[in-house]
Amino acid sequence: MSVNKSMTNGLPITVLMVALCLSALWAAKPARAHEGDGETPADVQQLKQEVDQLQEKIRHLDKHILHRPETEERKKILDGLEIALGVTGVVQGSAGADDIAGGDHTDASVSLDLEVETRVGNQGTAFLLIEGRHGAGLTDEIETLHGINADAVDDDATLKLTEAWYEHSFLSDRLLLTLGKVDLTNYFDTNAVANDETTQFLADGLVNNLAVEFPEDNGPGLRLSYSVNAQFELKFGLGDADGDFEDVFRDVFGVVELNYKPSMPHGDGNYRFHLWTNLADHAEWRDPSRNGKENWGLGFSFDQVFSERITGFLRGGFQDKAVSQVDRAFSLGGEIRGLFPGRAQDHLAIALGYAHLSKDYRDSVRPLNTADEQVLEVYYNIHVNDQLSVSPDLQLIRNPAGLDGADTTAILGVRGQLIF
Repeated sequence: MSVNKSMTNGLPITVLMVALCLSALWAAKPARAHEGDGETPADVQQLKQEVDQLQEKIRHLDKHILHRPETEERKKILDGLEIALGVTGVVQGSAGADDIAGGDHTDASVSLDLEVETRVGNQGTAFLLIEGRHGAGLTDEIETLHGINADAVDDDATLKLTEAWYEHSFLSDRLLLTLGKVDLTNYFDTNAVANDETTQFLADGLVNNLAVEFPEDNGPGLRLSYSVNAQFELKFGLGDADGDFEDVFRDVFGVVELNYKPSMPHGDGNYRFHLWTNLADHAEWRDPSRNGKENWGLGFSFDQVFSERITGFLRGGFQDKAVSQVDRAFSLGGEIRGLFPGRAQDHLAIALGYAHLSKDYRDSVRPLNTADEQVLEVYYNIHVNDQLSVSPDLQLIRNPAGLDGADTTAILGVRGQLIF
């Protein structure tokens, strides 16, 4: 089914609707539990405890199951080892993909995450993450700038050691040093609302900023974090830009980030500002023979708790237009928990993403007509029980792959995650 031009031309109205929805979330007051409405005081208290745990958890804000407040009680402990296992499956179908994929498709993917962590002495922590992946989903058939399924890799089944690092704390945990095979996206450009494709938004451009050129894969690297006080945290990260173990640090990715964490009456927030550089050789769009240029950029990632139920986010940044297809990217959105009576642990989330094509890239592909890509994603995470969650998900993509005039494409899917 192709989405007609009236839908494409009406996207500004969609954007306005999103803004109105977010404004409503901002202004909404926490619903009180009333007798007979299906939501008990125990539900409200549980939700408040989860929010408090989230606000207090400043050491880790990442995708790891072991580091989620809600899975604290599901950890398996074996001879001092903390173990968590998660399986995530995604099924997605497209509508209106004739222009970019020659037709519509329905594909699936599945992933496995096995995490192992242990304390080393009084100040050390060792961590391993083994990931299994099978299925590329729609990512190999429908090209977009934002991506469709960040949890999918390729059609072939793979099993690999994704992370293996040691972390040591100094100065009463104010100074943290992490060394090994690290995923720098777990420490930089993070966000409480848009950071984990297994439980939050699926589009790659809503998980991390499109205008940050992180290493190609998790390779050797380090993270250094210093908490100046309760409100300011300064972080430095270094990694192999190629994400491999050949000619280590010949090509370097480096990033510095400042996180301001104000404490407000209605809820805490994180206001992150980062500067990064990728020193791998890049070819310029205007003159591909000039292929020794590095890339760099500036960005920010904000999240703010507005009430016990509502959290919003804003993320953005830019990078060098001479070597980047997308030189500016922005996203905003929010989530609301306990929207319906008796469903205190469910949450509804909505986000809008914008990818701006660089002028140098546009000029290099002329006479092809290009346009900036926009994506709207909405999902509802249903807490079935303490082990299983299910999330219906909808994505609307305008100008997919940056093609001006391409029909707006709709992606309808469902994701399930099972924690053992």
